[in-house]
Amino acid sequence: SKINVSINENFYFNSKLSLPTVIKEYDNIEKLLVSFKYLSCITIQIPDLRKIEHLYGSNVYLDTFNHLTNTLKELREGELRKSDIFIIDIYDVDTFVIFLSSPREDSTNLLYHLENIAERISIKLEEAVFTLLFPYLKEYSIPTVGYALEILNPMVNNMRLIMQLVNNAKKMGEFTAMKQDYTGRYELQ
Repeated sequence: SKINVSINENFYFNSKLSLPTVIKEYDNIEKLLVSFKYLSCITIQIPDLRKIEHLYGSNVYLDTFNHLTNTLKELREGELRKSDIFIIDIYDVDTFVIFLSSPREDSTNLLYHLENIAERISIKLEEAVFTLLFPYLKEYSIPTVGYALEILNPMVNNMRLIMQLVNNAKKMGEFTAMKQDYTGRYELQ
């Protein structure tokens, strides 16, 4: 007997943002993990974006989100490599994930460069996020940029490793945002 299942296209590809999800890109992401024996990613979240949807509705939210997506695509062109995999998180739709391909040189230890890559992305995004969100929210909004690296572990399912990687990067982003907040308040004293 045959099973006929219909799955919504947005599980694979967010047509409004023209971005794939982890499900659509899973094979490519897993290839990176298996071939390099590790996988790293950068997550980008704009926590205040949700406020726009609640205050102004989904049309304004989607327009704003589209603008941010295009800004990130332009940033990706200039700051990252074409072989990096850029997706929208299926579980947290306000989260962008960039799976980084291997460094150009084998001797480069990516772990030591992840923080600098995330900081560079954060700095380049801050002005765009502020300019876009301030007219709506009348407050300072910044992106939350996190990073993580996961080592291939043959004892753990690759899908679990990839999901764990994304979750760890989000946690690092939250930690970095709290650290910036505390540092800013301390400097004001």
